[in-house]
Amino acid sequence: TLGEKMIYEIRVSNPSSVAARQVVLNDDVPEGVDLDGTIPRAELSGRRLIWRLGTLEPGAEKLVKVRVT
Repeated sequence: TLGEKMIYEIRVSNPSSVAARQVVLNDDVPEGVDLDGTIPRAELSGRRLIWRLGTLEPGAEKLVKVRVT
């Protein structure tokens, strides 16, 4: 609904048998959507959110949450 707050999640996983190093996640906030915050905190470049997740060990996953209106 227009003007309603919501949270969406992005799950990043490493299904391989080797560590993924220097993992970076990018997500663009669409026009007309207001960003209310992220967990963990993202860098903001224009409307692009950037998370530097570091190393994902084999089978590991990380979850980020984005709060928007």
